[in-house]
Amino acid sequence: MKLADRTSRIASSPTMKVTATVDRLRREGIEVIDFGAGEPDFPTPGAVKAAAHEALDHDFTRYTPVAGIADLKRAICERYRQDYGVEYKESGSSSRPAASRRCTTRHCRSSVRETR
Repeated sequence: MKLADRTSRIASSPTMKVTATVDRLRREGIEVIDFGAGEPDFPTPGAVKAAAHEALDHDFTRYTPVAGIADLKRAICERYRQDYGVEYKESGSSSRPAASRRCTTRHCRSSVRETR
């Protein structure tokens, strides 16, 4: 497999630059909350852990619909209505994980050079 020439133009990850900066600041004794890699660097709150355990206890462990979980979408719409006074309809919203098979496929197709 040969990589496409365009892969040589890929810049350093901004996320990894943030991670390196956080590491440097911590070594200097500065207290930092790091969200650079998309994950908090503090313990998971108890309510989140309890919800995860409940989901496991109810075998909620399968892939979810592409457009997201209907109950979750309804809850998000309701939360935005309560907190911000805005109305969203479940049918016009989407909730899904950040990574997906389509994203991975597009990455591979844009990075790998075809050879015949």
